[in-house]
Amino acid sequence: MKWVNKGRELEAYNRLWSNPADIAVFGFGENGKSLIQQLNNDINIRCIIDNDKKKEGDTFLNIPVINPSSINISKYHILISTHYGHISEQLQEIGLTEDIDFTDINKFICSWYWYNKKKTYLPEVHIAITTKCTLKCENCNMFVPSFKGNSSSVSLESIITSIDSLFSLADKVLRLTLLGGEPLLSPHLGQIINYVTENHSNAIGELKIITNGTIVPKADVLSKLQQSNAIISISDYRSSIDYLENIDRLQKKLNEYNVRHYLNSSSSWLDFNFPHNPLNIPDENLEAHMHACAPLFKGMNDSKFYYCHLAWSAEKAGLLDDNSNDYLDLNNLDGTNEKDKISLIEYNLGYMNSGYVSLCKKCGGCGKTNLSPIPAALQVK
Repeated sequence: MKWVNKGRELEAYNRLWSNPADIAVFGFGENGKSLIQQLNNDINIRCIIDNDKKKEGDTFLNIPVINPSSINISKYHILISTHYGHISEQLQEIGLTEDIDFTDINKFICSWYWYNKKKTYLPEVHIAITTKCTLKCENCNMFVPSFKGNSSSVSLESIITSIDSLFSLADKVLRLTLLGGEPLLSPHLGQIINYVTENHSNAIGELKIITNGTIVPKADVLSKLQQSNAIISISDYRSSIDYLENIDRLQKKLNEYNVRHYLNSSSSWLDFNFPHNPLNIPDENLEAHMHACAPLFKGMNDSKFYYCHLAWSAEKAGLLDDNSNDYLDLNNLDGTNEKDKISLIEYNLGYMNSGYVSLCKKCGGCGKTNLSPIPAALQVK
């Protein structure tokens, strides 16, 4: 979306969502649980809605989980926590209106905490700490195969500078995610965990690390993971890769050190068409294309805040030219200036000068308009 009224883009939205009654969160997956847990002290959530009938009857923090067929869903103000494109379509089909009857939980969080608490809350930010990986996935969304032997770990100095730049403007990041490549390959992982927990723990709701499950961290890193209460998301690609023993070894060691973790099973991805067969989306369609994608993976690297973290990786791999519209350079912003803080909030929600990031023109995205599923984690031969 193009910046039209910079610094005031959310004012009309806030008038509708500053104090909504009967709030329901739609989506009871890992993301929904994490956000509900962190919002529950400030926001009165009446119920959790999920399409999976097996979840009906569960409770979470004394909040009931309900199937949409069992309630009059129109009486709630609905915060969608996952698969926004598909669920918004489902709600529109029964006559509900976007940003009036339902909204993206990420947009709600950013707006509510700013206008009610004067706090800059960002739902999720990713930091790539290495482009090295133990796998070579054909359709890697961080484009690791395209580095062609030039993969490397990001320097500790650069990571610390980026972290400090982020928290000079953000009062809270509900989920800070470290990833790669394979983040367990970074020689700095233990030091990064130490730095984050010692300097910014009060500003982080959850520290998460995404691993492909192929390797086991060393004992000192495992201890730091346990002490920091980090959570490990293990991407389970056994539908394409025979590595059950690796995952079992990792889980056994995580259990031994009481490190929180879960398996994120994935048998299919979406084909972005980039870089192997880049699209050429007409300029007039790019804003709508980016809105449909609405990437969750906001990125923070080189002290730059990326609306789509893939743009950083594509640039580093030599696939995309540097484009100042693809990020906010936090070196140019002042954390004591309210205008700069609201600029970060608005940019995080997709407001920018051109209305889209440069990668949008070539990439199929991850929204409902991408109808090209592919097997997950097929390896380059």
